[in-house]
Amino acid sequence: MATTLTSPTVKKYSLGMRLWHWGNAFLITAQLVTILFISVIVNTKSLRPEFQQAFQKTGGSLSEQQARSLAHIVSERIWDWHVYFGLALAAFLVFRIVLTFVQPAAQSFRTRFREARQEGGTALFAKYTYIAFYLFLVVQVATGLALVYGDNLGLARGAEHTIKEIHEVNMYLIIAYTVLHIVGVVRSEIVERYGPLGSMIHGRAVGEERL
Repeated sequence: MATTLTSPTVKKYSLGMRLWHWGNAFLITAQLVTILFISVIVNTKSLRPEFQQAFQKTGGSLSEQQARSLAHIVSERIWDWHVYFGLALAAFLVFRIVLTFVQPAAQSFRTRFREARQEGGTALFAKYTYIAFYLFLVVQVATGLALVYGDNLGLARGAEHTIKEIHEVNMYLIIAYTVLHIVGVVRSEIVERYGPLGSMIHGRAVGEERL
């Protein structure tokens, strides 16, 4: 009866990389949730009449200006959380850059990209999408910081409007990448049985232990 030999399992993704991946995923999701709340769920225009009706039920009254001010306060509080998550995202980006220089060569993106170029096909395509995502992330962080600290930087109103538009369009690109990434992971898990999800959770290259 033949025996199956196994090689020592090797971490495909370092702990730092896995922490960055899931932390980054959480922060981007949190950013999208705050935008959803501000734009749809807690829309300031729809809140104003609701505030007025609530005051009328208790025998009070609320002018249009007062209702607008209250709705603005709610929107500002949610927007504050958007900024906090954005600052955390910037910190995680710095962490990712530092990680590039300190993690082992076998776990570096440069090594994986070189291997993907030799393999070609979907592996190489995936690496190019990663590069695009990193560029999107840099643009998102840079434009976000510019919007938060625009007054301190002395940005003109026209420049601030342009930066805001770039920030918003770039977020759609990040959403598109996220959808593409999830589809690719599911395909690898089901069709190719590659196991990237498990690798990103516990760090081992699933299916690569066998000789």
